[in-house]
Amino acid sequence: MHDGGRSVEGGTALLVPGCRSGRRLVNDVVFSVHVTKPDEVGAVEVIFTTEDEARAFAESRSQDSYVQSASVTRFVVDGLGTRHPAAWYVGGVEQPPRFTRQLYPTDGCQPS
Repeated sequence: MHDGGRSVEGGTALLVPGCRSGRRLVNDVVFSVHVTKPDEVGAVEVIFTTEDEARAFAESRSQDSYVQSASVTRFVVDGLGTRHPAAWYVGGVEQPPRFTRQLYPTDGCQPS
């Protein structure tokens, strides 16, 4: 446990300099949305605290003309090895969780 932490719903709040609220939650489940664009490697654009919000954003974002795909990844803050794919979208359509040739679902390949 880190010094200065206190229990809050679902995790431990720590004072973190520079954070808007002055604290963050540790060991909480969060959902990141990663997009792939033709001219960029892509990156995490936003992190949500609920899967529904992350999925809705990814579905919408994947419909942008310059976005090839958007994926949602579930992980635990400060939890090494907790990253798991939750969903991925191409053109606003959720893709099957299993894919045959891509190593990562947002490599920009169109589904078969």
